[in-house]
Amino acid sequence: MQNVDVVIVGGGMVGLGLAAALKHSTLKVLVVEGQLPDPQLGAVADNRVSALSLASQRVLERVGAWQGIAARRYQP
Repeated sequence: MQNVDVVIVGGGMVGLGLAAALKHSTLKVLVVEGQLPDPQLGAVADNRVSALSLASQRVLERVGAWQGIAARRYQP
């Protein structure tokens, strides 16, 4: 059994965003996700949409995640 300070349940946008935000802290972080990543994710566009506020974009920029999002399909 591991000793961790923070357990994040879910490897979606919010869970991984929190993990990225805590990356440079002294906290030991564990992300628990019940599914393996989809290797085809992003290969074909689908109809799912996520709306992010400008404040959310700025948080993602600060943790270094926005560049990866901006490189994929998105509409400003």
